[in-house]
Amino acid sequence: MTKLLNEKEKFKLQERLQSRLDYYIAALLWGLFFFSFISIWAIGILDSNYGGLVVALQVAPIYLFFPLFATGGMFSDRILTKDLLKASKELEPISHKKDKLIKIRLCKEDYIRIGIIIVLLFISLPWIAARLGLFLEPYDSTYMCRLLFFQPVHIGENHGWIGVYMLLSIILISKTEKLYIESIFKELSILLLCFLALWGIGLVIHDFVKEQFNLSFPFYVWGSDINFLQGFFIQILIILVLALIIYYLGWRGYYRLKFQDN
Repeated sequence: MTKLLNEKEKFKLQERLQSRLDYYIAALLWGLFFFSFISIWAIGILDSNYGGLVVALQVAPIYLFFPLFATGGMFSDRILTKDLLKASKELEPISHKKDKLIKIRLCKEDYIRIGIIIVLLFISLPWIAARLGLFLEPYDSTYMCRLLFFQPVHIGENHGWIGVYMLLSIILISKTEKLYIESIFKELSILLLCFLALWGIGLVIHDFVKEQFNLSFPFYVWGSDINFLQGFFIQILIILVLALIIYYLGWRGYYRLKFQDN
């Protein structure tokens, strides 16, 4: 039997249905996906090793995961919210009133998000230019991209951009994920996002310090020999432990409690 909602719970659920923020976030993620996929497909004209349809299809599952994750979460949460309100007989016909739509307001954490996004986009400028075929210089039988004061990078797909893509997506998703109804699926989703965020950070650091400073960062990207597989498995375990720590201390121990109090 579904419990009756108190006024605070009722207001939060109705506010959830009125908000269009999750639609905007999903649209941004789909735009980011199409930019990443089409740009790598098109750059295959210049370099088939790091671009073209085959490469685009190989990385497509990574790029496609985040917009599908956000879109699926958005629709399933809205359905659950409506069902909960209907079951408690407290649903009001307000979702179609345009004058009642919740305006998007920036809070302190949003400025942190914006700051991180600016930093990520700045350090990824060479990778963005490389996938768009800008600032090219001939190099052997292919091209290198040299942008401003950055060291040259190979054109096409760079795993540093994959890491940036993951982090940008997670930052955007984090704006709406906290609004979803409390459930085991929400908790597992947040844990998964913590894991993927750490993985994305590793990809960014590994590619950036290698290309810009010629330094090695201990992070396994891809390979097939036995030593790689062993190291890759250990890396998964380490990141999983770190993700659990962030999840329990950052989300369950602090942020969720702070959000519930509002």
